[in-house]
Amino acid sequence: EGKARVLVSGVDTIVVLGLDWREWYNMNEGTLCTECMQPITGQCLVAFGLPWHSNCLACSVCGSDFSQNNVFEGEDGQPYCQRDYLNLYAPQCAACEKPITGEYKIAAGKNWHQDCFVCQKCFQPLGVTFYPTPEGKLFCRNDIWKALRMECAECEKPIMSSSMIEMGEKKYHVDHFKCGFCKKLLANAEYFEHEGKPYCKMDYIRLFG
Repeated sequence: EGKARVLVSGVDTIVVLGLDWREWYNMNEGTLCTECMQPITGQCLVAFGLPWHSNCLACSVCGSDFSQNNVFEGEDGQPYCQRDYLNLYAPQCAACEKPITGEYKIAAGKNWHQDCFVCQKCFQPLGVTFYPTPEGKLFCRNDIWKALRMECAECEKPIMSSSMIEMGEKKYHVDHFKCGFCKKLLANAEYFEHEGKPYCKMDYIRLFG
């Protein structure tokens, strides 16, 4: 974690018995705000090991003060509210794109909330075995075939063999590519498509002219 250096510009330093005058004042008279150099009589905010009025220190991103919020020190040594600190420095979930606090999973080179580590089709929790797509989405074994469009348009089961038939965007097991009317196998045969279904030449002419 980075450590902040707080620089106060435009303030003359007076040494009293070897002490910076602000240190001497804090030890003997009260507490001075690091930002405005005025005495702190009410709530004192301690950040980076230094005293501040709660409204004299602001988040470097949104500008909100810390009268009601905790101060988080960024790796750049700047103050941040919790929301902006998490947005900048916490790991981001690949599924919901929100900051992660607490325990999380690392899979496929990305970070995931425990509750977000699910199949993107059936939304069931994923175990040790999962299947990522080129887009970075995760699927279970049953649904990866649908995601990759490797599902037979006839039986709706995965095509796990390299042998298949494609018709447009649809894919078929070789033994499921049949005429939509007579059910004759059309592998290595002439066929015609009508409304997304294959037909043998004879039935296509008979049905659709």
